[in-house]
Amino acid sequence: MIRRILLIDFDDSFTFNLKGLLESFDLEVNIIHWSKLDKNMIYDHEYFVLGPGPGHVQDYALFFDLLSLLTDKSVLGVCLGHQLLGSFLGIPLKQLSKPIHGKSLNLPELALAFSRESFSAQFYNSWYLDGKASGGDLGNFCLDEMLYYFQHLNWQGVQFHPESVGTTCPRQVMEWLLKRMYNKSYELLPSHIWDL
Repeated sequence: MIRRILLIDFDDSFTFNLKGLLESFDLEVNIIHWSKLDKNMIYDHEYFVLGPGPGHVQDYALFFDLLSLLTDKSVLGVCLGHQLLGSFLGIPLKQLSKPIHGKSLNLPELALAFSRESFSAQFYNSWYLDGKASGGDLGNFCLDEMLYYFQHLNWQGVQFHPESVGTTCPRQVMEWLLKRMYNKSYELLPSHIWDL
């Protein structure tokens, strides 16, 4: 059962909103700046959240070496964190012709997953993972070409901000994601199957 998460801060104020949402599930959440993360901290944790942040994944090139140490850990990437994980897995990153900053977009696949008539999530991004090139071994959801959710073994990523007020049901979304972090069979399962 998940009890403790290491949240990686990539210089984004939304990191603390994310921390608050995670703590609402009675989790112990420790925050570490991405530049201060070391191997001992990685070995000492099993569950990780790579938070959002500004810029391009190449701005965090030094972090890629540490990602190789997370391959057997349960990891959730949010926005920039999603892009870092996807880029590490070899999914091409593309620039949007028009940035999506502070827009709620309708995501029908997640509406089905949450048994809702509709579901919207808040996006803040200028770059996106190319869903067309994401490969057949990833459980994924796309909006046009933008890969907005993927699960690959014990890693998963969301391009949107589950912690944002612009996301329809933040707690339900985070519970859905946490259940997949805890689900060691790495299958996409209906959210009611796993209890935290």
